[in-house]
Amino acid sequence: MTEPNLSVSNKSWNPAKKEFWETNPDIKINLLIAMGFIGLLLSFIGWWWVYIWNWITHFDYPFEDRLAGIQALLLFMIVIKGNRPNQIYRVFLVILLLLSCVKILMTLIYNWFWYIYTDEFFTVLNALYDLMNGLLLAIATFLLLKLCNLEKGGFWNSERFLIFVFSILIIRVIYDFGFALVLNSTLERVLIQDFGSIIFWSSFSLIYVYRTDIKPWKKDIRIPNEKKSGTIDVYTANKLLEAKELLDKGIITMDEFLEIKGEHMGSKGKVDEPVVIIQDSEDIEPNDKESKKIGSSTKIEELKELAKMKKEGLITDKEYQKMKKEIID
Repeated sequence: MTEPNLSVSNKSWNPAKKEFWETNPDIKINLLIAMGFIGLLLSFIGWWWVYIWNWITHFDYPFEDRLAGIQALLLFMIVIKGNRPNQIYRVFLVILLLLSCVKILMTLIYNWFWYIYTDEFFTVLNALYDLMNGLLLAIATFLLLKLCNLEKGGFWNSERFLIFVFSILIIRVIYDFGFALVLNSTLERVLIQDFGSIIFWSSFSLIYVYRTDIKPWKKDIRIPNEKKSGTIDVYTANKLLEAKELLDKGIITMDEFLEIKGEHMGSKGKVDEPVVIIQDSEDIEPNDKESKKIGSSTKIEELKELAKMKKEGLITDKEYQKMKKEIID
């Protein structure tokens, strides 16, 4: 009998595992994005439908739900970005997180006073229901903020986050179906609004897992498209040092040195006027802070040569500082 291949993962069904995303990851992500927007659309339709036809029993809920829906939309727009969100998005997430915490606090206070006024157990269930929805938004905002800062979720790893999200969704559906048995007029809320929430949060959580473990955002790396005018690279600095060495040995003349300098730096073919020496060769001795960072005798010698060229007026102070920075870096 053929033995099973133990090297093949049996967790290809688990979205928190890489095996789930190995086949057609881009198609899965695009499908999840489309489903997320459809879920949000259904949720908004459900909220307005409930408000129009059941304004007596749901007079104050649509405004609270719409604000939560807008926050969910903003979170979804951030998590589907291909590049790491910039600092403005991160500050915006901090504001949303603070608003989520305030919403949770106000929900507890509101339901506490309502329980004192009515003394009904249903008020406790309603408070727990609202608290779970608020926690879901707050935790999603917190984890997305950590993800934007390229930090791991810690306790909230991918599997635990998925378990938390789907547990909240299941409890929410059970609660709403139970509520629909009491008020038949709210059945459309279960059929549309909850269905939209299930689609949205399923898509959001899976895309979050993809951004966390499968294809995370990278650190910001800015690469200039073209070389800025006035900058000096290491190659140019080395060429000038070689030309200075040839000049000292008498192999080339001053005019030839200036010609080489003009080719590499665009300087005019005349000797620069002597400049005031603020920092001489003594500022690049091995006990200097920059020299300690360099840790290389070759670079120290190059810096000494640069200081000598500056002292003799072969290069300007500005050129000296640029070449010095290139050698140190």
